Amino acid sequence: MSQDRFLHLLSRMLANEATIQELDELNHLIEDDSNDKIFYENLQHKPNPYDFVTQYRANRAFELLAPKLTISQVNRSESTANTPSESTEPNKIGNRKYLYLWASIAASIIIVIFTWPLVFTSKQEQLSTAPHSEIATLKGQKSKITLPDGTQVWLNADSKIRYPEHFAGNIREVNLEGEAYFDVTHNKEKPFIIHTKEMNIKVLGTAFNVRAYPNEKKSEAALIRGSIEVSFNNRPDQKLILKPNEKIEVKNSPSVFNKTSVNKEEMKAAVIAINNISYIKSDSTVIETAWKNGKLVFDSQPFEQVSEEMERWYDVKFVIHDELLKKKLFTANFNNESIEDVLHFLKLSYPFNYTYHKETKTVTIN
Repeated sequence: MSQDRFLHLLSRMLANEATIQELDELNHLIEDDSNDKIFYENLQHKPNPYDFVTQYRANRAFELLAPKLTISQVNRSESTANTPSESTEPNKIGNRKYLYLWASIAASIIIVIFTWPLVFTSKQEQLSTAPHSEIATLKGQKSKITLPDGTQVWLNADSKIRYPEHFAGNIREVNLEGEAYFDVTHNKEKPFIIHTKEMNIKVLGTAFNVRAYPNEKKSEAALIRGSIEVSFNNRPDQKLILKPNEKIEVKNSPSVFNKTSVNKEEMKAAVIAINNISYIKSDSTVIETAWKNGKLVFDSQPFEQVSEEMERWYDVKFVIHDELLKKKLFTANFNNESIEDVLHFLKLSYPFNYTYHKETKTVTIN
């Protein structure tokens, strides 16, 4: 049933008629099924269907996939064929073109379906012959690891990195969920690529910080030295180059596959900003990488975000009943202080009542 739904939504997307809700549903289906995801990615790299669809293949593909296509579109083509007109021949031609449009869409899917077992098998063989390691930190923990190429990685709390035991081929690829600081070993022959949910970051050799927690509203990459190339999973044609002391912030949102259905404001909101990195005025520490040196820094952040950061930092749970407090902005920095000390200091800035239950690791604010 899910496969039928996947093909139905995919056909609507290819015809530029999917709604935002349908695109969101399609996105979830793709994210939940690795086969659908790779299938879709390979479909995106296929040439325009008119470049390779012969009349025979188009007709055959249409016959095979017609039940999967949007019924309203098929009905529309039939009603068009039955609509009286002064000249029936042009109408037949228009209707035939419309059917061939759907046929070509069907054929593009059919071709991927026919070649899919080979593609999937190839990718599976590559994965099976290239063992991967995965390092994950719990809340309240940090870790430093050295990758096979000598690259140093500092992994923040509640984060995960996956990488091959050996970097084969002509690229070095890792997957990150959470936050990490990278000091990449230079190798101009083998670019280093970090994949996150929203961004792909390509470098040759440099130092930078990546923050990509899936439950946060934005992801960011902050460059310390060198240069990085940032591309976006939902807009693969767009790439940006960051210079030292710059950072990019990208809105975390479900991938939008059909750009023609997205208004201009939504497209503009996809990339929030490119700004300079920030510093702590007292000692010139880079705020974006302060965590690596044990510093907990808040730079004009709402308490709701402050509490989320503290949950990861101290492995606790916040229960906040004061709605006004959630929106109150805080600026402060701490160096290895206890959670009680941090709460006490924040309370001096804006009064609030809290109870810390050590047994359950819960902070309740009324």
